[in-house]
Amino acid sequence: MGNGVTAYFANSILQRDVDLANALLVAESIGAEIEIIDVAPLDWPEFAANPPDRCYLCKKKVYGLIIDRISEKGEVKLFDGTNLDDMYTERPGHKAIKELGVITPLVEAGLTKDNIRKTARKLKLPNWNRVSASCLATRVHQGSQITSLKLNKISACEEVLDQLGFIGCRARLSGDSSSLIIEVQESDIKIVSVNKFRTKILSSLSKFGIEKVYLDLTGR
Repeated sequence: MGNGVTAYFANSILQRDVDLANALLVAESIGAEIEIIDVAPLDWPEFAANPPDRCYLCKKKVYGLIIDRISEKGEVKLFDGTNLDDMYTERPGHKAIKELGVITPLVEAGLTKDNIRKTARKLKLPNWNRVSASCLATRVHQGSQITSLKLNKISACEEVLDQLGFIGCRARLSGDSSSLIIEVQESDIKIVSVNKFRTKILSSLSKFGIEKVYLDLTGR
């Protein structure tokens, strides 16, 4: 495509299919090449144990793989999409970014999430209003082993909620994986409790072994 920009997507069980589809769509819309790197994070014992610095361990590993890949192309810089708002929350992955010398241009430009969305809308980017997403491992109770069974269960539960119209939801598993805390957009909180949705959610999620469903009243 000739603009000198290559996007990298670390493809693994930690992402839903919709995340890869979105990455491909955005790359095409801006004329950037995209390389998909398959990774197997559950093969990393220190990560799968789900310690407090899980995000640091993952980002250090994944970004290290990307840096190894781009180093073959000569002097190339790796950029990360961290924005200014991210700097005010506890994110262990920031440590990995610093250690690896990854550049964060949005932070340097002082851009917040709102600034970025407004600019993306002006540029007519397809993801300008997409709800923020994080990897599925963030939905597993800290200290509880991360397994493919748990991740697939989370993905399936979120897919059910998406199909019911609760876009951008998150489904967080309890320690024993028998109960679920769901997070929806603040505007959807009242809708979830409507009987037709409540019963549909309960019956649908029970198919995945979910016995109790709780709603986070803070919303997203």
